[in-house]
Amino acid sequence: MGEIKDIEVNHGAAASPDGSRIYVSNEADSTLDVVDVKTLTVIKKIRLKGHPNNISIGKDGSRGDVAIAEPPGAVDIIDTASLTLVNIVQIKGAGHNTYVAP
Repeated sequence: MGEIKDIEVNHGAAASPDGSRIYVSNEADSTLDVVDVKTLTVIKKIRLKGHPNNISIGKDGSRGDVAIAEPPGAVDIIDTASLTLVNIVQIKGAGHNTYVAP
């Protein structure tokens, strides 16, 4: 148990499959914050298209999807190896949840 500092308004959180990272959607900064589990420090803030909601991480851990609630809505696709935004999928309406299907 511990405290992750430097995230003012978190919304969603998801762990990497190997347990080394926690991904947190940061509403205050419109970022996906990447946290090192051992130190509980933010190691990277990935700028998103807009105000984020919930997150899902793929089974193999290579990709993260972040729902964007700001109109017109989107799902931001994150490459977890490079910790960069690699694609934006437009949706109709505000996004809130993302899910990974088999």
